[in-house]
Amino acid sequence: MALRYIDHNAKLEAGVDFSDMCSVVTAQPRGNYLYYLKEFHTLAPENEIQLGKKFRDFYTHHKNKVLDRYYDRSGNQNSKTKRDWANALKNAIAFENGVSTGWTVNLMSLNQATIYQEEAFAFAKAMMGETTPGLMKLKIDKFQCKCLKNSLELTKIKIKTDAKGSKSLHKDKSSESLPILLRPIYSTNYSDAFKYLIYRSNFVSQVNTHSQFTGMDPSVV
Repeated sequence: MALRYIDHNAKLEAGVDFSDMCSVVTAQPRGNYLYYLKEFHTLAPENEIQLGKKFRDFYTHHKNKVLDRYYDRSGNQNSKTKRDWANALKNAIAFENGVSTGWTVNLMSLNQATIYQEEAFAFAKAMMGETTPGLMKLKIDKFQCKCLKNSLELTKIKIKTDAKGSKSLHKDKSSESLPILLRPIYSTNYSDAFKYLIYRSNFVSQVNTHSQFTGMDPSVV
């Protein structure tokens, strides 16, 4: 199925979540909107080689072969061992059997600070609620991003209270323990890839994300 809103002459962006289910959501900013175009995933024992191929095969005819990739900082944790997830997937997209594919992959999350769930939730709520003037708005392809759409609808938040009585928000990740074949459509895995793509400094700086417990919706449990 052809993508309605893609500009083949502009670079792509992607959010990636690394785990035994690896999730990738690709997007492209156009005007005032960030368009989520297509989702990809692999399930263990598949690895970055298969994931890279899925991406390249789908975007074979894309003319501007540049990908800016955002991801969890844990993808860099093992970079010193030369087997970190971030560079492994980068190489799987940029090369096939040692030969360049023509793709350039920019790792946008090097030296990234911790993304606290409370602040990520507040930011995503502001962005999807379109409550901040000037902040990019979102469009999600319901045909090519079915799992992402389900994941966002399934995602719930827990409120935890520590020994001092301080409350904090945490994502309910219980669905991410489902049997692996059920996770793409029935778990919240894809919502993390979504989060890594939107939670960037030039977007976040427009929103106050600190301790926003007011106006919480039924997704809070």
